[in-house]
Amino acid sequence: MDEVGWESGRLAEITRKLSKFIGGLFGEYTVIPVSGMGGDNLVKRREGSERTLLEELTEYGSGSGNSNKGNNSNTNNNSNYDNSNYGNNDNTNQLNALVVERSRTSCAIKIEAGVLRTNEEYSLVSQGGTQVVVVSEVRDEEDEEADGSLLRGVYRIRLSRAVEAAVGSRIVDGALAERVVSRNRIVAVIGVYGDCSKCVTVGYSGVMHMNGVSVGVKVTGIWDTGKKRRVAPVGEKSIVRIEIKDGIVVDRRKRERFSLRDEDATVGIGEIIG
Repeated sequence: MDEVGWESGRLAEITRKLSKFIGGLFGEYTVIPVSGMGGDNLVKRREGSERTLLEELTEYGSGSGNSNKGNNSNTNNNSNYDNSNYGNNDNTNQLNALVVERSRTSCAIKIEAGVLRTNEEYSLVSQGGTQVVVVSEVRDEEDEEADGSLLRGVYRIRLSRAVEAAVGSRIVDGALAERVVSRNRIVAVIGVYGDCSKCVTVGYSGVMHMNGVSVGVKVTGIWDTGKKRRVAPVGEKSIVRIEIKDGIVVDRRKRERFSLRDEDATVGIGEIIG
């Protein structure tokens, strides 16, 4: 909102354009205007605002928000993929944390579920595979040493040995390593922007953005109501099969969301279902 001076008319215009397909794809959603420069509505509320992005994400992550959020049940039995494991979030104390930032000696993680304890073994799932790691140090946002048993929130951690913990990787309890995997092929529900000049067809190549990671992808199949298509219609939802060049880490129990971009333009947004 910095570039438009928090102009309410511009916000209403953007919301109106996005709602044409976001509402149909994800059901209920919340629009929160934020400042990338000043941080307004990210953590601290701007005067006149109802909530911050952090409050919304915390509520969504805890499962206390509207049950329709992120739970689109539109699947396709003819896509030949088993999607029965997707979207079935369970409530356990098993750690599931996303790596959101990386430096040479440490990384920042967002704990989405479970409890993090120091000096215990976890599985680091990255594009290159899975390996065992031990968290040796945890610090909070104030760079203070944090308690050894942590639930929810963002923390900076140090691992006991030098490993590649890239952005988009996940640190999970060993029991979750079977469901949190690196995938080179996914099936997703995708909505294409109504004013987009690009057509999403079988053979289309673009860039997928998810959890801070950008990877090259290629569309290899498109379906609608059980019938194969060559083109994903603009302004409608389609089920697509996507090949991912270098792989991406996904949680098979979550409907991970992503955007599909072509050069500087967003072509559409999607949700993984299989």
